[in-house]
Order: sequence, then C-alpha cells, then structure tokens
Amino acid sequence: MKNANAFVCNIDSMTPVQRVRYRELTGMLKESARVENLPNGYRLNLPGNLWMQAAEFVTLERLCCPFLTFNLGMRENSAHLELTGEEGVREFLQHELGLPS
Repeated sequence: MKNANAFVCNIDSMTPVQRVRYRELTGMLKESARVENLPNGYRLNLPGNLWMQAAEFVTLERLCCPFLTFNLGMRENSAHLELTGEEGVREFLQHELGLPS
C-alpha cells in the first residue's frame, strides 16, 4: 500500500516563471472548482471559461508530478479536470494542493 509520502513533487522541474504561473493557476482553479472525491483522486468541476487555464495547469503539473493521470473534458458550459493515480495519490493531492478530504 502506497502512502502520500511515496509520491514526490519535483517543483524544481519548473522554471521560476512557471512556478509563479502554476501557483496562480492552482489558486484560480481551487477557488472556482466544485471538488468531488474519487477513489483514486479528485474531479474538479469548473466553469467552462476556465478550460484553457485547466489545460495550462495540466501542462505545468505534469512537469513536477509525472505520476498523475489527467483527464480534462468539456460539456456544454462546464469543464472538468480529473487528477488521479495509484493508491495514495488522493492523500498526496490533499496535502500538496490543499484539496478537501
């Protein structure tokens, strides 16, 4: 059984400019999302106008956390972003992104 400590975020894989933008995007998405717990991660339900920001977030997040699986979709006027992975990823995301338990 993996735990949240088994996953390591390598934030140094981003440039300083990318890290600033990553923090901006993380705050924007967390503030606007309706968060759903998934057995192996989270689903962020977002307003459709944040789809591009969600895509940019995925581009940066995968640099530091390549062990995550991303699913970004759009339906009518809403977007969703799923962040999932192996057992323990949900706990890791709780800690790293401050998502609810």
